[in-house]
Amino acid sequence: MMAEKQSLSARASFLIALPDELIHQILSYLSALDVVSISSTCQTLYRQAQDDKLWEGLVNENLPKKIDHPGPFDSFRNLYTAHHPYWFLPRKKIWFSDGEYTGRLIIARYDNRRGVIEAFRLLAELKEETFTQWPSNPEVIIQSFNPQLRLWMDDPVIELRNPQGLLPRNRQYCPDQFKMTMSSHGQGVYSSFALCRGNVGRDPSLPSDLVWPPITIPADRSLRKNQERLTDENSNTFRQAQRETQNPRALSETSFYLRKWLHFGLGQPIVPHDPGYHLSMFATLDPELYTPTKEKPYQGIWVGDYNFHGCEFLLFLQRDPGSAAPLSNSARRETRLVSNGLHGLYNQHNGGAHGFDDLERASLPESQVTTGPDGDDDTGVTGRLEGIKLTGDPNIPRGEISFVAEDIGPRGTLCFSDDEEFRGARVVRSKGHIAFQQFTDDQWVNTELILISPDCVAQYWKPMRHVSYFRRVDIDRFTLV
Repeated sequence: MMAEKQSLSARASFLIALPDELIHQILSYLSALDVVSISSTCQTLYRQAQDDKLWEGLVNENLPKKIDHPGPFDSFRNLYTAHHPYWFLPRKKIWFSDGEYTGRLIIARYDNRRGVIEAFRLLAELKEETFTQWPSNPEVIIQSFNPQLRLWMDDPVIELRNPQGLLPRNRQYCPDQFKMTMSSHGQGVYSSFALCRGNVGRDPSLPSDLVWPPITIPADRSLRKNQERLTDENSNTFRQAQRETQNPRALSETSFYLRKWLHFGLGQPIVPHDPGYHLSMFATLDPELYTPTKEKPYQGIWVGDYNFHGCEFLLFLQRDPGSAAPLSNSARRETRLVSNGLHGLYNQHNGGAHGFDDLERASLPESQVTTGPDGDDDTGVTGRLEGIKLTGDPNIPRGEISFVAEDIGPRGTLCFSDDEEFRGARVVRSKGHIAFQQFTDDQWVNTELILISPDCVAQYWKPMRHVSYFRRVDIDRFTLV
């Protein structure tokens, strides 16, 4: 025992004997919590941990554009402390909610002028629309689409202020329920930000309506505690779901909750006792899912034209070859049956509410190379392309797949367009998802996906005789203040 202590002491002595520059470099690889922990070991490391350059780096790890001044705070250390543990919000930046049918897409960022972590809803507005006949097929209508994108600055979804650097216990209504200062409070509408703890992994044996994000998106999932079957923590459903939870006390940096309620009385607003009361859940996306690459040029966040439903945001996802894709109608029907209580919590026969047998397989890429209309070699981009709704409508809700092209390479190619509107664009086979109100009687119909460019895609809905557009969204420009 004595020898072990002497060995640890020798290693510690070796560390503090290093030049300050090397110690700073070593500490720069640590998380904020590790820096705080190591600062309590000795005076030398305590002094090093107070270096504001170290905390400047910790703050900037969470921001898209580095800042060189702590804004309204007197140091970067105080800035970091004031907004701990919320820095994951601007770092992840894209968040989408489980609101019924439509959901919301919000962009989180840090405003260094005011020292505020904030998030606003992303809107797409159509100023003007034109409808023209498709010259090669006059029965088909082509609808123009040039949306104006903006953040709804008048109504922040998240606003976390802490100019006094208060400790968490002094700025919360109750454990994990943190106060937000919004202009709407003057109208009697109050909001709280709630941390989410634990997750159930990527493929839990749970009905899809109990988790968020949806099973259509590859991600770590958390329990939807606003779902009515999970609001009672003494119910069998909740207990069985909790058994799937990994590290139930661990802070999730991929999900959180927002609660809104009315309070017109005087004094401190009281958080409603009902766990699911006006509670919405938000999840983020792994940047690998929306960052385009040479092999996956169409991946990204897009906005699409859904006629009288207006503009909706989608994740264009190019799955890795051989990865599971939950697309089959049987999976969709099974989800709704479970949601309506017609099946038990687990479907043992099928290996869970969305077991392996309910998942289709993303197509394998082909090695064959084709040529375009001018004889050039093909791009080599192949495989499955899916449009997954991040916001939705009462027919096809958020989280559902709007369209799928089984292969955007040679195997799925129908032709290269000669039409003036789409000249030279690859046209591939695809399926479009349609349904009646409340997502009933859904079905897949034949469509054609027109790959105009990695920033613009059109879809020909054959049964409707209608062509609509999708355009890529530059998310990064909305994260800058």
